[in-house]
Amino acid sequence: MNRWVTTRQLKSTSSALKRAEAELRIEREQIHSYTDDAADAEGAALGGNAADRDEAFRAGRHRAASQGRVASLENTVTELRAKQDRLLDKIGNQANSGAGGSW
Repeated sequence: MNRWVTTRQLKSTSSALKRAEAELRIEREQIHSYTDDAADAEGAALGGNAADRDEAFRAGRHRAASQGRVASLENTVTELRAKQDRLLDKIGNQANSGAGGSW
């Protein structure tokens, strides 16, 4: 595979990694918000109000769903970083060997 193709793959991977990292930051912030909401709702639910108990339940479900998305995004980020490293190694090897065509 020539350098041009490898470089295109690296740019694409880098863009995907940046998007995944941004999504991960957002999801982590949402978890904090959901955790606060759940704690507030759980405190209100102690009064026995059914609506407050429902709100606490929903907030807990949102938090759990967001935690699942965080786990998935963490895996994606790990895979993209590994792919980026492999592509950087490939470009380095191509540059050192003088093979692979021009940039």
